[in-house]
Amino acid sequence: MSAIPTLDLAAAATVCPLCDVTRKPRAFQKLFGVPVCKKCFYKFANRRQLAYIIDLVLLYVLSFAFGAVLGLVFPELFISPPDQFTLLDGFWLVFNWLFVPVVFAMKDGFRGYSPGKWVCGVQVVDQITREPIGFLQSLKRNLILVIPITPLIIAFTLAKGRRWGDKWAHTEVVWKRYRFKAPFDRRGILCMKCGYDLTGNVSGRCPECGTDIPAPPRSAAPLVRPVIAAP
Repeated sequence: MSAIPTLDLAAAATVCPLCDVTRKPRAFQKLFGVPVCKKCFYKFANRRQLAYIIDLVLLYVLSFAFGAVLGLVFPELFISPPDQFTLLDGFWLVFNWLFVPVVFAMKDGFRGYSPGKWVCGVQVVDQITREPIGFLQSLKRNLILVIPITPLIIAFTLAKGRRWGDKWAHTEVVWKRYRFKAPFDRRGILCMKCGYDLTGNVSGRCPECGTDIPAPPRSAAPLVRPVIAAP
């Protein structure tokens, strides 16, 4: 009697769930807890970083344009004694340190898009429902960016998937092109809340945190491509 074929998981894991290209095991990095090839890993990180740069540049351009228009319409407001705190000084203080940071923090509220994210093809979704976020969740996840140095630290830590602010807002950034593939849609593979491995689980509930396990979408791709080992 011939031996029963088994799944060679080591070989299967060399297939990237995003690009479907077979690569050597050492060419993989974990994204949201799921191994993907380094090429896709860094492509996604670069898209997120570029989206942030676009949003930041757009913010400075709009702020400068607003100040220029205000100066043309009300030039007398910009004529004030150098050593005296005027109403205009108070306005700019509130505008630059309160209004602008809040507006920037809400930038992802357009169904999970900011201008930069829309250009780069990435979107912010709710961690559990996988639906695009609104302005409140955007405010929660981005408010930390107003703290000096924080954006620089985040730039070096976002490659693994979730960054500071995502945990508080219960959000994740997905690559729109692959939004229904692992690791961006891990329903039925890992718990969307705690990351517990759900292999073999048939209870419909995560045994680690008790979260209900939603069914994966029909268009979702498998985590790995099984390879049958020789008997």
